[in-house]
Amino acid sequence: MPMSSSNIKPGQIVVADVGYSDQERSKRRLGLVVSSAKYNAKSPDIVILKVTSKPRKNDFDCTLTNASTEKKMLAKESFIRADFPVVLVKDKILRQVDEVHTTKLDEVRSKIKELYELP
Repeated sequence: MPMSSSNIKPGQIVVADVGYSDQERSKRRLGLVVSSAKYNAKSPDIVILKVTSKPRKNDFDCTLTNASTEKKMLAKESFIRADFPVVLVKDKILRQVDEVHTTKLDEVRSKIKELYELP
């Protein structure tokens, strides 16, 4: 059952049904909410970044460990893919499992700014 969409805010780690690029299949995976609370309150969609346990050499990944989260719910070290934003209909968000500390969210935002060459 999808979670209530009225209180989705940036920094939350959620479980969502994320579609593959072929849009025919999907996978349940962790995602980090990056869209603003204001956007989330008004839009039927939400923007998340993919969270995976598979490491890769990329300047736009942020390491995610339980030291960076409130509830310490990660099974293993993971990586936030700042270069992999996904727009989802809120109904695809199944539940919130944790939330990152402000310093980790700031690191992710910094990577996004670097990616898009924003000031």
